[in-house]
Amino acid sequence: MLPQKRKVGTELFPLIIKKGKTISSDHFSFKFSPLPGITESKFSFVVSGKISKKATERNLLKRRGYNVIKKNSALKIIPVVGVFFAKKGSTALSFSTLEQEINNLLLKAFACAPPDREPVCRDFGTGRRHGLGRRII
Repeated sequence: MLPQKRKVGTELFPLIIKKGKTISSDHFSFKFSPLPGITESKFSFVVSGKISKKATERNLLKRRGYNVIKKNSALKIIPVVGVFFAKKGSTALSFSTLEQEINNLLLKAFACAPPDREPVCRDFGTGRRHGLGRRII
């Protein structure tokens, strides 16, 4: 589990929802924002009751997600605040698949939000720049 100081709190959550950019994969959506004044990255996982009726399955998915974040030590350096939203079918993922999917979303997010300049999304294949409001998939 992540320490409480590395999780998104109730004061940052509305800011991410309103001003954040969204990146999606098959089983997760990642909403993130590089907020000024944040020195360390913060993450949270949201697993709705629609995903699974059993709280144990929802909590397992959250624990696994936090474990993936904790294992990735490079995330401490880049100050990004983000929330992962689980989609249907994500409870059936193995840990390795979950880890790969979360890491791919984080790579896309950091390509869109480098820490030393204003965030500009780039297409991985072509290197084209996208506007800040557009979604990359």
